[in-house]
Amino acid sequence: MIKESQHCFCKGCSCLTNLLLFLDQVLKSIDKGHCVDIVFLDYAKAFDKVLHLRLLEKLQKHGINGKLLRVIGDWLRNRRQRVCIKGKQLSWEGVWSAVPQGSVLGPLSFLIFTNDLDDNTTGSILKFADDTKIFRQVRDTHECVSAEYATGSTGALNRPVETAPVDIRRCLHRLYLTPAT
Repeated sequence: MIKESQHCFCKGCSCLTNLLLFLDQVLKSIDKGHCVDIVFLDYAKAFDKVLHLRLLEKLQKHGINGKLLRVIGDWLRNRRQRVCIKGKQLSWEGVWSAVPQGSVLGPLSFLIFTNDLDDNTTGSILKFADDTKIFRQVRDTHECVSAEYATGSTGALNRPVETAPVDIRRCLHRLYLTPAT
């Protein structure tokens, strides 16, 4: 169910396997004399921005239906929270987004929610929870148009806006060039 690009909470995968695979692919391209265009994405409060109704839609698209989908929906619906500061309690407010943290389903829900990030994205993509790298080999700088190559009109940077906006201040775009021969 979770795509191979995700290395978080997946058996046999880790932050280290993610980084080693990324480094291997980048170095192979550079060794062949090619440039590598890389976009590092960071989401603003990613786990807090998961809209419950959208998550339920995505779970259904992954084949989770019937009683199980209703149980998950009940687990997400009617959640409330309030803030207490120095003994003063604010009023209870409804929670319409965020995966409940401290649970087994919370992180898994987030992975399912971001699973379709790979769709319509050219190049390679590697994820560790909400940290994402989109990269591809390019022949010259004319093929490199900032992050646009990786996202297209329906690609990765457009979809997260509905849920977990990309924090541009914490994102990075790099083009690694090979030495002139």
